[in-house]
Amino acid sequence: MESLPAPPEASESKHSEVEKLMQLLFLSSVQLDTIDDQQLIGCVAQLSALSLEELAEAPSRIQAEEESLRHQTEKLAVENYPIFLANASTSREVHREFESISTSNDLLLNLVSKASLTAQAISRKTDNYRLNFRRNARLAENHTQLLEFLELPQLMEMCVHNGYYEDALNILAHTKRICKKHGQLVPVVRIVAAQTEQISGQLFVQLCKQLREPITLPVCLKIVVYLRQLAAFSEQELRLNFLQARGACLLQQLSAALSRPVAGSVADTFGSNYPGLTASLGGARRMEQESYILAMRRIEVTRVHLFDIITQYRAVFADEDGFSRGLCLLSSKLEGGTGGDLSSRTILANISPLNLEDLPGFTLLPGSVVDGLTCPKPSSPFHSWLVTQISKFLDGLAGDLEGILRLPSLSVAEVTDQLVFIMTNKDATPGTSTADDALSYAATPESVSSAFQRVHSLLTQSLYFGRSFARIGCDFRAHLAILFSRAILSYFEALLSNALTEFYATLEQWPWELEGFDDFEAPTDASSSIQPPITILRYPPLAVFCNRLLTAMNGLRICCPIGLKQGSVSLISPVYDNLL
Repeated sequence: MESLPAPPEASESKHSEVEKLMQLLFLSSVQLDTIDDQQLIGCVAQLSALSLEELAEAPSRIQAEEESLRHQTEKLAVENYPIFLANASTSREVHREFESISTSNDLLLNLVSKASLTAQAISRKTDNYRLNFRRNARLAENHTQLLEFLELPQLMEMCVHNGYYEDALNILAHTKRICKKHGQLVPVVRIVAAQTEQISGQLFVQLCKQLREPITLPVCLKIVVYLRQLAAFSEQELRLNFLQARGACLLQQLSAALSRPVAGSVADTFGSNYPGLTASLGGARRMEQESYILAMRRIEVTRVHLFDIITQYRAVFADEDGFSRGLCLLSSKLEGGTGGDLSSRTILANISPLNLEDLPGFTLLPGSVVDGLTCPKPSSPFHSWLVTQISKFLDGLAGDLEGILRLPSLSVAEVTDQLVFIMTNKDATPGTSTADDALSYAATPESVSSAFQRVHSLLTQSLYFGRSFARIGCDFRAHLAILFSRAILSYFEALLSNALTEFYATLEQWPWELEGFDDFEAPTDASSSIQPPITILRYPPLAVFCNRLLTAMNGLRICCPIGLKQGSVSLISPVYDNLL
């Protein structure tokens, strides 16, 4: 009968006993993994089940079994030696094949990684090609719009050259908007924007150049609007550059007018509206005529162009302060006084222009209100520019007056030489160059009258100039009175001085009294004009002096501001004192 299996409790106790036995036998010389070996445990369990005699016979029995197994193994090795050799050879071949396969696998892994990288690169290139294809497709679809955008710089340049400034500014604004929106991503947009910005410099130069040319008010308004759209200047800089450009235009027009040749005949130049000029004159007289013509041109050109510039400025810059009609110009020659109400104090007709600068209350203070207009502040750029232009006009007019009323002072020796020349050339025909040169020292009634008529004509035109500017608050007629009064008084003083010099020279050359005038009767004249006594002809030096004095006084009667009364008397009194 088969034995029944031991209960689980018995097997567990037996297993624990075997473990204890192994620990006692091996102590700590055996590793834990060896103690846990099931085969070893089974062997120890089997040995522990033997009796003492069986256990004593176990080594010999085990040795015999070992010898038997060794003989069997040797016999088996001898019998199967070829198989072992073939097996070893096959094992070596298999090992080599496995090594080759391992190497091939390593190479394959490397190639696979490279192929993966190549595939990724191909994928990226494919993506780029796809994006480029899409981009090119979009370029092909929007080719017309892109071509128009790329041609914007060329179109803008053509607009600038042809004068279509508004279209050019629209193109510039359009490119700026596109550059602001897409310039960070699209380089060609930045390039086009830079090109249009460069062309805007040409537009700016052309606009500034047009401001230096004669232009109408609508054109001027458009140019300033275009400059504001370019934003090249601040508001203050725009005003300054506008005044500078328009001043250059005025100077250019004035230079062109003054550089034109002066015709020999007044009728050829101005017509017959200006009296006192002859068609053919000597060198000195011709210089006076040319100075007069240049002065008339100066007045006309300055009046017309300066009025246009002021109108343009006030239309363009409407926020500029108003201008007083009593504005006093602080020119380089003329200085003003302090504030006050002049009209309530003094009558202008009774004021001497020579003392006008010293008159209290002549200059209006900034901020004063006259007829609803306010004087501009001296810091206003337009005020300073206008003062400068009027000052330049007054300075130029003063130079022209000096050329018209040019009368050099003569010495007694020069007058004596001229008298000797006249007495030795009695056959000289009046009106010839010889006679004109001989009489160049003497202010003849015709020359003096002509000079004063020229001055009177210039004064009339200048006062018209000042009166027209009074409507815009820039009346400078008081300064014209000063300018003309000084020039006339200086000319009158030169006439008296030369007359007195000629009197001294005739005293040395001619006898004081002529005989044969005792029975001479003065002709009766029904006219009421004052005539010098006929007896003065008895004294040639005195008669010559009287003629010169009457010539000066008659000329002064043609153009004599009332303010010269005191100055004329102050000049004539020393002459009479010298005679006495």
